[in-house]
Amino acid sequence: MHLQVWVTRVRAIQKDSACQVEGRALSVWRGSVKPGDRFRFSLPCRFVSTPVMPGPTLWFDPGALKTGQVLQGFFNVRDRGLSTARDQVFLFRTASARPRCGMEDYACREESPAS
Repeated sequence: MHLQVWVTRVRAIQKDSACQVEGRALSVWRGSVKPGDRFRFSLPCRFVSTPVMPGPTLWFDPGALKTGQVLQGFFNVRDRGLSTARDQVFLFRTASARPRCGMEDYACREESPAS
């Protein structure tokens, strides 16, 4: 699924190096979720105690992830919500009517990708 999410709650879980995010769908460009649907998912959050490891994980700062922000990216449906698809979720300053993550390269940009 390709979604834009309005963050309604964030709970940092240091022992799991994760942030549990609750939100609602603002825009849906691909998938079965509808705008307004609510769900929860976890994002990898890097605390001072989190070991730095090479690899593709996109870590979030637990102090910078807040209610009212906009996330956009790719998700998989799970039993009790969503999970990120290969950590392809990005934080943006504002919502957008058009997707900022391209379907060809899956890269996300502050400006909308050319269509």
